[in-house]
Amino acid sequence: EPNRKYLGFELVYTELQKFAFKTRVEEAGIAARWSSSGLKFATGTVTVSPPTVNGTRFMVRFDRLPVGARIFVSKTNLPSDVIEAPRETASVNADALGSGGAIEHIQPDEWAEVLLHDGSGQFVWEWVAPRTDAALKSLRFGGFLVYPFDQSLKSSTLNGNFAPISPTPVTSARASIPRFVDTATNRQFPWDEDAGMQESSTIERIEEPTKHLPKP
Repeated sequence: EPNRKYLGFELVYTELQKFAFKTRVEEAGIAARWSSSGLKFATGTVTVSPPTVNGTRFMVRFDRLPVGARIFVSKTNLPSDVIEAPRETASVNADALGSGGAIEHIQPDEWAEVLLHDGSGQFVWEWVAPRTDAALKSLRFGGFLVYPFDQSLKSSTLNGNFAPISPTPVTSARASIPRFVDTATNRQFPWDEDAGMQESSTIERIEEPTKHLPKP
């Protein structure tokens, strides 16, 4: 499009311990069972009935994007060296904390536009693939930003975190499983102050530790 600038980037989420990324079935544990009232499982003598149980989720949040900006992200993680390799994540229509919502049934190489409100928006993916090996995983998601030529990204930020983010910082029998501390750090979009232009080849790496809150 004329009078528009473009910026491509990647988001990277990395395991720091084996099997940290789990599906919702794996998170529930072998004692889990589905019922009309939801997912329940026993931990010792305590019956736990969390409001939601999901797999490990990956959230990106954008803020202070310029007026007229549009941002797109891949709806699943980008392929590894093997182009035909199955994807391990899928997008989720989650809430502001990365909780709730349903896993979308998508095809590889689909992209979605992030809904922005006053320059802010977010997107969430969930781990959906059963583990077949113990290798540490590093997931890559693609992003693409388009914005008016007369606007700047000097104040625009993005950050990545595991999700859902928990507002309950203590042990709870009713909190979502899993849940994470908000460790995200806002990062500026890369920009060249001297040239006043964006570098489309810039890769923004977001690598956060897997910090679970106490489970019940």
